[in-house]
Amino acid sequence: MKVVVNLEEYQIDTMVVYSLKEAYRLNAGVNKIDNSEEKIDPDYEFLRSVDHVLEYYLNFDERRIWNQEKARIHEQEGTSPPNVAP
Repeated sequence: MKVVVNLEEYQIDTMVVYSLKEAYRLNAGVNKIDNSEEKIDPDYEFLRSVDHVLEYYLNFDERRIWNQEKARIHEQEGTSPPNVAP
């Protein structure tokens, strides 16, 4: 059965922003290699790229809130934001 879903442009933009923020959150932490103590730092190039695309979708106030949210994410994960050398 085929289902057609019609979305408004603002709804698509909202989904894109939500997806990008979630991708950022999921990739902002340090990953541990299975069965070892070796850790892999976040892919800062990827985080910068996601952040760059988000800048396109967010207005000034939304960007300010997102920057605060990013700071909390990195604080919780114990990593540095991508605009700061790791």
